[in-house]
Amino acid sequence: MKSKLTLLIAILSVSLKAFSFGSETQKDTLLYFEFDIRSVTNYPIVMRGIMKKLDHSKLDLSNGKNFISSFYKQGYFVPNLLIYDDVLTESIRISNDTTLLKYLGQGEKIRNLIHRNSRGMKLILNSGENVFIRITRITGLFLHHSKKEMRLPSISDEYSINDIYEIVDIYLPTEIFYYVKPSRKCVRHMTNNLD
Repeated sequence: MKSKLTLLIAILSVSLKAFSFGSETQKDTLLYFEFDIRSVTNYPIVMRGIMKKLDHSKLDLSNGKNFISSFYKQGYFVPNLLIYDDVLTESIRISNDTTLLKYLGQGEKIRNLIHRNSRGMKLILNSGENVFIRITRITGLFLHHSKKEMRLPSISDEYSINDIYEIVDIYLPTEIFYYVKPSRKCVRHMTNNLD
């Protein structure tokens, strides 16, 4: 009887652990944004993020850093997909979920499919900086972690995420089922009054 009870507790423990790891992965349809900010005085800055819906009236158009900060008040940070394996390895360290190893090596593929299915537009900020925006609607599975949990390598073409307090959560796509290029009308509607 005692061994059956021990076995039952062990099975329940493993089941709960598996459930808690699975809860970090979320299936959703989100808008993926990539911002390439250029000025005559700085190197290009490229930041990425996802969100359900953009409220353009809440974006700060004064300069690049304020623009990005106001975006992350609404959305979530996505690391550069060129360091996908580093981010995934960090996620595996945090969650202790080795089943995520199957996603290693696919960052460039996801990046290329997002770019191929994106719609672009240009915005000029009050500071004179040019922002080239790419938008893609993606449906898939995303890993989610708090910024406080993750140790990410710094990327030379990004603002430091530690300097942007609006970045609270980090999302990483693991499986994308659908990539949809938004229509021009949809992009105009999302970014109404930005230009």
